[in-house]
Amino acid sequence: MLKTDSETGHIPVMFLTGKGDRESVLSVAGLHPEDYLLKTIDKATLLNKLDTFFKQRN
Repeated sequence: MLKTDSETGHIPVMFLTGKGDRESVLSVAGLHPEDYLLKTIDKATLLNKLDTFFKQRN
């Protein structure tokens, strides 16, 4: 819904979820998120992904 609304469509969305099964990942892929992160991600990797994302946005 965020992507289809003209006021929020520009806001990047990342998913942080515990669902890593193929069906869950594929159902979200069609929404074109900036990233799909599993809750099991370690802190260093999470921070690296966020840092990379924000550097690319500037």
